[in-house]
Amino acid sequence: MRVKFLQPHFWITLVFVTAFATIVTVSAVSQYSDEFARRKFWPMTAVPYANDKRCTDLCFNSYEYYKTVEVNCDLMKNGTDTCAGAAIASNDDKAIILTFRGTAGDHQLNEEMNSLWDKVPFPGGGNVSHYFYNAFLTVWNGGVKDDFYTFKNRYPNYEIWITGHSLGGVSVSSKYIF
Repeated sequence: MRVKFLQPHFWITLVFVTAFATIVTVSAVSQYSDEFARRKFWPMTAVPYANDKRCTDLCFNSYEYYKTVEVNCDLMKNGTDTCAGAAIASNDDKAIILTFRGTAGDHQLNEEMNSLWDKVPFPGGGNVSHYFYNAFLTVWNGGVKDDFYTFKNRYPNYEIWITGHSLGGVSVSSKYIF
């Protein structure tokens, strides 16, 4: 089903997806800290975009970071859309951080919007957009999962932080429930 951008349901859906993608899941005992959000979470959303250790160098003194995983996640199989994510272990904070990149370009945004009504069952219950679920699984299985479990086995008592921007925000929600 192709979406016509001038139809009212498109804009309602866009607002819903944007709001959903920016949801931050916080445990019941956590309290919001502007300093924490600005100094840790916000810079971590840049890691999958930049694929550069300077982002992590700004946030942590002692950390482990192997790579940013960038994979083709194009449902149309024309090779134009990529999705990215990374796992980082912060020894300073005793935390393993998963971060996911957002939408990269107009083509990917258009494909996301056109696939909103194509739902697949979600393991946590309910249904999810096929594109977003595929994007998460492709990055997760493309190498982020291996890095995460390497860190989790090495540091079993570390907290797990998950962040992302745009499409990455949806991946955050998917990973949290997954």
